[in-house]
Amino acid sequence: MDFRNILLVIVSVISLILSFSIVRGKKNKANISFALFIAFISLWAFGLAFFRITPDANASLIFVKIYYIAAAAIPAFFLYFSFVFPVEKNLGRIKPFLIFLPLVVIAALFFIKYNFLVKNILIREWGKDVILQPFDYFLYSIYFLLF
Repeated sequence: MDFRNILLVIVSVISLILSFSIVRGKKNKANISFALFIAFISLWAFGLAFFRITPDANASLIFVKIYYIAAAAIPAFFLYFSFVFPVEKNLGRIKPFLIFLPLVVIAALFFIKYNFLVKNILIREWGKDVILQPFDYFLYSIYFLLF
């Protein structure tokens, strides 16, 4: 395992520990949303590390989906956290729905459409290369720009 993979695993473990320690404290919307934000950072680092470690392209596809879904969840939970911290506000039902609906759609597309976003994974002499679907990546990028 190379140095970058070790760092990704360390970041993942530390983030997961931080997330659990936040949840064990006072349970309010701000703490829970920040803990989920940190947990998805951990999941992203975990997915990226295991994508890099896994030698098989088919198994790597699972980890690619994990880290792309986790990456999509990070801005959604951070935005939600920004609405409820430092003072918990009543957001009603519409704001959380509008924040998390695009995330649910993106996550669902990964399961409904087999090759959503990722066209292929090529194994090269220097490592793996993820070939993306141009239109899907455009939509994925728009999602991030909106957040």
